[in-house]
Amino acid sequence: MKGFLFVVYAGVTIIILSTIYSFYALCFPFKYELFVNACADKYYLESALIFSIIKAESGFNERAVSSVGAKGLMQVMEKTAEYIASIYGISINETDYLFNAETNIELGCAYLNYLFKKFNNLGVVICAYNAGEGRVSEWLKTGILSNSNFSQIPYKETKDYYYKVLFNYNNYINRLKIRK
Repeated sequence: MKGFLFVVYAGVTIIILSTIYSFYALCFPFKYELFVNACADKYYLESALIFSIIKAESGFNERAVSSVGAKGLMQVMEKTAEYIASIYGISINETDYLFNAETNIELGCAYLNYLFKKFNNLGVVICAYNAGEGRVSEWLKTGILSNSNFSQIPYKETKDYYYKVLFNYNNYINRLKIRK
């Protein structure tokens, strides 16, 4: 009888764990993984961060458009895209280039690289990706924001975004550890 109960317990445990893993995989997918990994290598970023931002920005919807006009997976603004493309030599010849997953991810990653070069702090980069580098530079200059204290982020949207990206980031780091 003990052997039977052990088998039942083990079977139920396996089913529960596989269900949890499947749910986790559904909530934190690795869509566009090959291109995300290529851009992570090219722009010295962590794949987990890129996935986290894509999830927070568009929920992996290539056709997403924000209320302010940011487009695509990483919600890149056209002016930002043009500026970053000129700095990094990225070709943006097609008409709806921000809706092209590969182009959008590359532009978003190049922009993250640019922000890391400017701010050299994950939390500050996350805030700048959402609120803009000019606002974040001003917050740092006036002391509203520091490299170690993010509790005073003045925009609710940016504060919520910061915590959402960090939540996603920690989950993607864990998912990547499980896969190895």
